[in-house]
Amino acid sequence: MIRHIVAVDDAYGIARVGTDQTQTGIPWDIPDDLHHFHDMTKRFGGHVLLGSGTMEVIGHALSARNTYLLTHNPELEVPDGVVVVTDLEQFLADMEAQRKDLWIAGGEAPYRATTPDEVYLTRVSGSYNCNRKYPEDTLETLRRVEQFPIFEQNGYSYQYELYRK
Repeated sequence: MIRHIVAVDDAYGIARVGTDQTQTGIPWDIPDDLHHFHDMTKRFGGHVLLGSGTMEVIGHALSARNTYLLTHNPELEVPDGVVVVTDLEQFLADMEAQRKDLWIAGGEAPYRATTPDEVYLTRVSGSYNCNRKYPEDTLETLRRVEQFPIFEQNGYSYQYELYRK
């Protein structure tokens, strides 16, 4: 089973990438959502696929999880504990054959390249001038099965939603 886990703003923005490192990454600061991400991605076997931009921002393997990096460069130097994936189609087939569930945790390219069975979405109120987007048409083939109350932290309002096939 493939699961996307993503936080989006009102325009389906997920990140801002710029030339200045301080402008790169998630433009909101919601520690409880980071804890939610940490807890959720440990479930269902803890296999997490990241794109190279997301890995660059995180900078290390995810603790207590199997971390995979999707890249076109098989020679890429990666942090200890990270497995390089250059053939997504073969990787997904191998995961399915081994009956392993997989979390897709960003960025834009891995979300676009995979079709999820479930989406764990954090909806952050507002628009944050993101230049990386979650493909909102992904949700068109799914139905929302859960919607949690609105939470607030650090001046941000956000809500968890779960979508399934």
